[in-house]
Amino acid sequence: MGTQILKNNGMRIFALSFTAALMLTGCAPASENPDETPEPTEVVTETPTDPSGPPSVNTLVLSLAGLGPVQIDRAAVYEGDSAILRQQPQCIGVNSAGEDVEYFLVESIWDATFPGVYPGQLVRPFAVGIDQNNMLVNRIDVYTSEIKTDKGIKVGSSISEILSAYSGQIVFDEDWDITRVTVVSDGNTQITFETAIAADDYWTDAALIGKVVMFRLETSEAGYYATWGTENGAGFCPSQSAGEV
Repeated sequence: MGTQILKNNGMRIFALSFTAALMLTGCAPASENPDETPEPTEVVTETPTDPSGPPSVNTLVLSLAGLGPVQIDRAAVYEGDSAILRQQPQCIGVNSAGEDVEYFLVESIWDATFPGVYPGQLVRPFAVGIDQNNMLVNRIDVYTSEIKTDKGIKVGSSISEILSAYSGQIVFDEDWDITRVTVVSDGNTQITFETAIAADDYWTDAALIGKVVMFRLETSEAGYYATWGTENGAGFCPSQSAGEV
C-alpha cells in the first residue's frame, strides 16, 4: 500500500492506490443497484397504557391541592378505569321557600367498608362536595384512617401531631362545641382538622379525646366552622336552599 507518483510534463500527479481507496470507502461492497434507496429503520416506542383500575384507598394522599386525582376547583371526573368518583342519582332537596330543588352529586366509588373513628365502625373513605353553580369540586371530607395528608396526619392522629406537622401554616385553632377546629392554609385552600374535646359527655370513648375524628379540604373562602355531629357533610342531598349549600 502506498502512494504512486506519476510525472506528466514536469507536473507530479498523486494517485491513491487501490488499497487506500478501499480504506476511504470503508471497504464496503458497492450496491448492485446504485439507484436503490435504503429503507429507514423503524423506531418502536411504547405507548404508556392507562392504569387497569383505580388506586388503592391507602395510597391516596390529601394535600392543599386535592385528594389524588380529585382537585379543588376542578371538574369531578367519574368516568374511566382510574376514576375514584361516581355520579349519584340526582337528588331533590327542599329550599328555604319550600320548593323542590334538583342537586348534582358525586360520591366515592367505595362503599362503607373502611375503618372510621370509632372501634369497629365502617365508613366510606371520603365524600366530595360539588358547587351547584359551576359544577366544580369545592370540598373533600375524609373519614377514614386509611387516608393521610401529605404531612402524615390521619383520622386518629393527635392534636400535637397536627401542630408539629403544620407549624407556621395554622391560621385558626379554637374549641367548638364538641370538637377542636384547627385550620391550616396556603392562602388559596385550607385543611380543617376536627379533634374530639371533652364536652357534655358526647364522646363515650375517652380514648378519642384529643384525636382527629375527620378532616376536610376547601377553598380559603369557606371560613372556619365545625361539622362533626351536624348534618353539614359533603356528598349529602341538602335540605336547605342552594345558596346555603
